[in-house]
Amino acid sequence: MKTSYKRIIEFSRASGDYLKKFPKETKLKYALEKVRERCEPLFNTYNKKLSEIDLKHAKEDTDGCVLFTESSLGVRTYKFSKEGLVAKDAEIEEYFTDPENAEIEPFICTSLPKDLHESWLTPFEGFVLQSLSKEDVGLGSVEQTPTRPISKAKVKALSQKPV
Repeated sequence: MKTSYKRIIEFSRASGDYLKKFPKETKLKYALEKVRERCEPLFNTYNKKLSEIDLKHAKEDTDGCVLFTESSLGVRTYKFSKEGLVAKDAEIEEYFTDPENAEIEPFICTSLPKDLHESWLTPFEGFVLQSLSKEDVGLGSVEQTPTRPISKAKVKALSQKPV
C-alpha cells in the first residue's frame, strides 16, 4: 500500500505502545510485529532523504563550499540561511505527508482481541486492519468514543481478508 511517512511513523509509535501495554501473544501482536519489521528499511530511506534535503538547502560560502559544524562525535550540522531553513522545512513537511512517498506491504490480522478499543483503529488501519469507512460498520467517529470496545460487526469487517 502506498502511504505517507507520517502514517508509517504514527503506526510505528502506536504499535510500539500497544505491544508494551498488551504483551499477550495474539494474532494482532504477530501482525503488528511483522509490519513493524517492514517499516525498518523505510526509516532508513526516510533518513537518507532528510539528509539530502538538508544538504540541498544548506548555506554555502563564496566558493560554493557547504557550511557546517561538526561535533566531537563526527556528527555534521549544516548551517542554513533564513530562506534556506524555511525552504528545507517546507520540503521536509511535503515529503513527510505525501501519501505517495512510501510503500509498505500490509499484514491484515484475521482475528482481533475481544477487548480491542477503537482508539487503536486509526493508527492500525491499512497496516494490520482493513481500511473501512465509518459507514461500512455503522459506528460514529473514533475520536468521539476512544474507550469504547469495538462492536462485533466492526471486528468482523476489520478482520476480513482483503478481496
